[in-house]
Amino acid sequence: MNRIILLLIAQLFFQSAVFADHSFQEWIAQTEEASLALLQKRTLKEKQYLELVEQTHRMYQSNATFSNYIKYQEAKEQLLFVIQTGELDQLQLRYQRGLSLIKLLYEKVLSLDHHFTGMRTFQNIFRLANPNSYPEFRDSKAILEQHLNKRSNFKLPEVLAGNLFVSTTYSLVSSFLNEMPSKSNEQQLDEIACILDFTLQMNDDLNLIQFETQYLKGTNTALIKTCEELFAEYVKVIDYHVALSTCRKEDDWEDVYAKLDSYMLDLHQNLEENQSTGIINQRLNRSLVNLEFETQRVAKFVDEYESFISMGSQYYQKFDSIISNYQNAEICAAKLPSHFDELQYDIQNTIDKFQNTYNLPEIAGSRMKSLLYGIN
Repeated sequence: MNRIILLLIAQLFFQSAVFADHSFQEWIAQTEEASLALLQKRTLKEKQYLELVEQTHRMYQSNATFSNYIKYQEAKEQLLFVIQTGELDQLQLRYQRGLSLIKLLYEKVLSLDHHFTGMRTFQNIFRLANPNSYPEFRDSKAILEQHLNKRSNFKLPEVLAGNLFVSTTYSLVSSFLNEMPSKSNEQQLDEIACILDFTLQMNDDLNLIQFETQYLKGTNTALIKTCEELFAEYVKVIDYHVALSTCRKEDDWEDVYAKLDSYMLDLHQNLEENQSTGIINQRLNRSLVNLEFETQRVAKFVDEYESFISMGSQYYQKFDSIISNYQNAEICAAKLPSHFDELQYDIQNTIDKFQNTYNLPEIAGSRMKSLLYGIN
């Protein structure tokens, strides 16, 4: 019966190659239910054999014959075998949980990578932080340069023209030195005042957003690599040697579970041999240690994933605060380009994704620890 339960769980995990966010709580509930069912079966069976041990022990105490002694020893060996078989089944279920979690989190970090790649943050920040990317600024600067050149025959070197601070200073100085009427000068300054104010006030903050977004993207890339390496080590135990990216692309999960079933069947056979011969099988012990160790590696990766999601959420909350605290936002709202609105949208959208799509509080709680570590 225990084997049937395990096969049903394996089928459940195989059918759920990618967990939708709304179904993850359901998945936890299903795995808890399966674990409880397996535990109940184990407890019932162990109780039956424990009663047999107690019964044969009483028989031996009341009549200390060699025959009763053998019956008592055989009952103890049978109880030990039942306990070990139940622990092996429970370990297999934990291993399947770990495998499904690797699969889930791999989809999450890949999705995050696509999200970072598709964001307009870098392009928008470059356009917003540099006044030379604003048509109004370029037009105004060209007019001022034209009038100033007529007077002094001075032209700003091209290498300096693209510099934020040099270009800004040159435009301001030009507006005061050129021969245009004062009203025209004021009009030109009014046209670019908000651009200059925004770019000078927000330049450092915008660059900070760009650098830290790049850092988050790099950290997520490292997390993808860690997940792939974890999978390689995790399934190497059951003699599966296909890369996670290939397994995902070719939908090779059925072969993974076939390898697991074959591996666990071999362990059960070794356990039966131990029980019949009474000789401790070192290969069996080593295999059990390997399975136990790998499930704990998954738990460690879960912690790394959760830490990254928490960090990313905090970063984007900070980005939102930076963008929202531009002092002259109300005055200059109409003068700022659509890139500013796009940047605000990207930040808000990313906050929402970190909080609602990538954040999985269930995997950080005691329930998930019990699923991974076998605590019931």
